[in-house]
Amino acid sequence: MTTRTPDADFHEQETWGAPGRQSTFVQDPETSPIYSFAAAEPYELPIWEASPPTEADSDQSSDDEPPPEYADPVSVEELTEYLFQFAGYFKRSEGRQSLERHLTGLLIHIGRKNAEQIAQAVANTNSQRLQALLTELRWDVDAVNRQRVQQLVREATTRGGILVCGETEMQKQGDASVGVVRQYVESLGKVKNCQLVVSWQYVDADYSWPVNTRLYIPQAWIQDPARCQRARIPEEARVYLTKSQIALMLLDEAAQWGTPYRSVVTTAGYGSDTLFLEGLEQRKTEYMVEVPAEFSIQVARRKSPSGESARDIIARLADDAWQPIAWPRSAGYRGGSLWTRVLGWRTTASGQGAFGWLIAERPLMETRDSLRYYFTNANPQASLNTFARMIRRASRFEEFTRFAKSELGWNQYEGRLWHGFHRHTLLVFLAYSFLTLRKR
Repeated sequence: MTTRTPDADFHEQETWGAPGRQSTFVQDPETSPIYSFAAAEPYELPIWEASPPTEADSDQSSDDEPPPEYADPVSVEELTEYLFQFAGYFKRSEGRQSLERHLTGLLIHIGRKNAEQIAQAVANTNSQRLQALLTELRWDVDAVNRQRVQQLVREATTRGGILVCGETEMQKQGDASVGVVRQYVESLGKVKNCQLVVSWQYVDADYSWPVNTRLYIPQAWIQDPARCQRARIPEEARVYLTKSQIALMLLDEAAQWGTPYRSVVTTAGYGSDTLFLEGLEQRKTEYMVEVPAEFSIQVARRKSPSGESARDIIARLADDAWQPIAWPRSAGYRGGSLWTRVLGWRTTASGQGAFGWLIAERPLMETRDSLRYYFTNANPQASLNTFARMIRRASRFEEFTRFAKSELGWNQYEGRLWHGFHRHTLLVFLAYSFLTLRKR
């Protein structure tokens, strides 16, 4: 492999590819804003399909059978064709070239997906160029992401889609990476030294893809201007925002981009935030939120003017109030659960809030100690099956997170800068979107 400096001549040719299967790379600025490829013999990159392994897949495998095969060869030309629409956002050919080379590195099977390792595995680039794409070159991350989302809206949505909000932790060593601090991670149930990212995910019966994201900056960082300066946090981002405020801001952005959804679904950290729920209600947004056991509800048809905890309300229900709901293993879920619901108003110190259903879920084979609670302001006439299906679809957020980390290197960005992190995240989203569209 040829190692090149940042100002190397990219008009020369070289062969590359797997042993015995080589392609000839030719850059021609007159015919393509990114690349043209003259293939001596078509070389296909072993990259993943859009659908990651599910729990159902792992359940069905055994020690006597080979693991299921998810790799699906894709030619470089396919990726180049997908990226052509974004060429106009990169004024310099170096940026367009680095975009394709970096995404190629994210899609192939290598140990770590940082600039140095990608440069060693992918021809016609080097680590300086790849790093410059993340930190030095001028290009509009928001504009590229908006176009990515709008293409997915046109080509990868069906009726009844929802938006799922969640958090993703990026564990780190030290304290220099932007936003890193010891903080509680809800999905892990413990305190970790990490970054936390707030994201929205589009999910329907056929498709699932990331919409937008933003890194949460803790107050300790906001109160340290020198630290913010070192991480190049822009001035407008140096105002402290809670994770719920970030989520509402991103939801507004998704709506401006035309992202379709009938409801939003979130995790417990958001369901316990009164201001977040009020923000959704002010936007006239239908929601399904996981809530803590202490979530306060005023049950309909009861005379008590005050609220009761979700735990106490559900504890009074008889065994025959629970309904079993199960899905086939092919849907990616493990077994089934028992479900029940009670109609009422959510309550706060300031009075009644939205009217809706308190929903509870517990595993079929476990006691009432293993409960999860939800509240929704959705149509009171909707069936319990409809609500349970909505909650189950929200698990696609965690599936995406696992896949993006393990296969696309989302958690392997080694820089320390605000815009470097968000650019790396967008490249991961582009790679996943490419796979999603190819899966159609």
